Amino acid sequence: MTDPDDFTKYLPASATSVESMIESADESAYQEAPPEPDVDAIPSLTAIVPAYEGLLNMATRRLDGPVQTRVRTWEDGEFEIRVYHGYGPHPQRPDTGYHHVLRYHSRDDSVVEGLVAVEVETSEKTLIYCTIIDADGVCVDAGRSPQ
Repeated sequence: MTDPDDFTKYLPASATSVESMIESADESAYQEAPPEPDVDAIPSLTAIVPAYEGLLNMATRRLDGPVQTRVRTWEDGEFEIRVYHGYGPHPQRPDTGYHHVLRYHSRDDSVVEGLVAVEVETSEKTLIYCTIIDADGVCVDAGRSPQ
């Protein structure tokens, strides 16, 4: 997935840098702005809340300590919820932290559990372990009819 703040994708291929675009001041070199988002297609909170609460309930049983959450939505009506607990660097590996993650995506019928190693200096992430676990009712009423 591309970075939403990466405006360089709207520059023409002939542009070698942002500075060259400014120097040339050629208005015809810019492409049209991207279309406006279809905010009506973004899922409502009422569609997300049951899945969010179900995943938090599951996190209380599967994750240690305090958790952080992230909810992402898309214009096609899909959404993703991540709940994770971060562990600081291990004494034997002081340059690596770990995240224990639960992930739910609205198009799936399952929850994915994983362990991710995070390099402290670079924030580079490496998946160590991943498995699909019983959704335990997480996706029921999550903006679609149960299958």
